[in-house]
Amino acid sequence: MAPKLDPLASHDAHLEKLEAESMLKDPKLQAGGRRKKLPKLCDKRLSTLMEAFQSLDADGSGDVSKEELAKSLTAKFPGVDIQALITVFDADHNGRISYTEFGIMSKVLSTFTKFDVNGDGLITREELSTVLAKLGMESTDVSSLLAMFDADKNEQMNVLEFVSYVHGFSEELGMKITETAEILSGEKAIPGVALELS
Repeated sequence: MAPKLDPLASHDAHLEKLEAESMLKDPKLQAGGRRKKLPKLCDKRLSTLMEAFQSLDADGSGDVSKEELAKSLTAKFPGVDIQALITVFDADHNGRISYTEFGIMSKVLSTFTKFDVNGDGLITREELSTVLAKLGMESTDVSSLLAMFDADKNEQMNVLEFVSYVHGFSEELGMKITETAEILSGEKAIPGVALELS
């Protein structure tokens, strides 16, 4: 079995290398000055994300395969097309989900579960209205929103339709998909911008 990869360790090593290179270029630091050491990544959220990733990566390859992802997601999101989900988040197009890709996917799926109040894997019109109202977006035309993203026309949003919605909203705002997910989950606000989703 291949050893499990630890992206946080490689990140710390990269920061140390950058720090050393910048000390060599900075004349003040060459003359005996001290540079403040950057803290190691020990954020609880990153630790939790790494644990979740490693639990999915059963073979320890450092990537999550379609089969590994299916074991985890089909129970949470019944009927989800795992291959379509991989296609959306697989930035390097290798057919597997890396730790970085998993972080982005996790943020979007976590936001989906906040909208999916009853946990059935679908966002109903009522759930969408309730969450948008909590976010101060009660003026959003939910019917129009559903009509734009409800590909199967069942008047509910499944996880792939939601991912499409978040992606479209990201492009409209010119933001990363994770930032958009944070806005939609209520974790982040856009200073000085009124959100209009329809």
